[in-house]
Amino acid sequence: MDFRNKEYDIAHFVLSFLYFVVCFVSLFTLWRLRRAEKLSKRWQSWFHFFLCLGSAVRCGFWALQPFVMEGTVRISDPVNTMLNMMPSFLYFSDYLIILFLWVEIYHNETSQTDVMQMRTVFFVFSILTYVVVVALLVINYVFHNSEYTDYVGVHTLTEKLIMMLDVSLYLSLAFGFLIYGFLIWRRVVVGTPILRQSTKSVLRKIQLITAIVSLCFMVRAGIVIWETFYMPNFSSYWYTDLAYFVGLEFIPLLLMLFVLHREPSRSTNHLQENSPLFRPPPQTWQHR
Repeated sequence: MDFRNKEYDIAHFVLSFLYFVVCFVSLFTLWRLRRAEKLSKRWQSWFHFFLCLGSAVRCGFWALQPFVMEGTVRISDPVNTMLNMMPSFLYFSDYLIILFLWVEIYHNETSQTDVMQMRTVFFVFSILTYVVVVALLVINYVFHNSEYTDYVGVHTLTEKLIMMLDVSLYLSLAFGFLIYGFLIWRRVVVGTPILRQSTKSVLRKIQLITAIVSLCFMVRAGIVIWETFYMPNFSSYWYTDLAYFVGLEFIPLLLMLFVLHREPSRSTNHLQENSPLFRPPPQTWQHR
């Protein structure tokens, strides 16, 4: 390879390596969870499955981009768009899992029927989202597969629709984390005169996730709107992908890995077993 665009090539190889690390850590954690016995880790397993799959695709995508830019490898725009966008929606599933766990924990006094209804909403919404995304990607492929550029960009109406779907989903996540992060924080702080150390640790995690995830997703939505309508060649510059994806995607993913790094303790409490965020059961929030 000639490496005519050295800065671009190096930046995207760095991105590929970063996502390889996330993929490896997530795959290792998923393997550990599958080996563990007598603990319910279904939500963590799904979280790391989506994270591992999304990071594997992202890693391969970034590794390919220098070769596409240099003209060594020819990939049609729709295929490049698919490789670029699918990890975003896989990561969306990860954040949606965490958000629904927050919703379930906040409403932990509701009946089992209501809990099952929330889970049904989660699965139906996730399936419909993927159906819409796949349909748009297929339409884009069918009508524009003969088009080629040396960078991934927003070139067609269907690609704009995909980007706007991405914006709407991540903005919804941002407001969802803001709302339930605040509600859980208020319930714990206002309702508990003396906080245990374990509860304080939980609150710090909630505050960290609420602040970083909400901020990153709002900034991300603004940049995607700007890219879609005003700067379709956003990814053609060597530094834009590096700054955008490290700051607004990689860092929130690292935060989630940090929050989920420890296994939940043994408990018969249903919410505690399924929640990767809340170590103490809800009753420990009460003053004793």
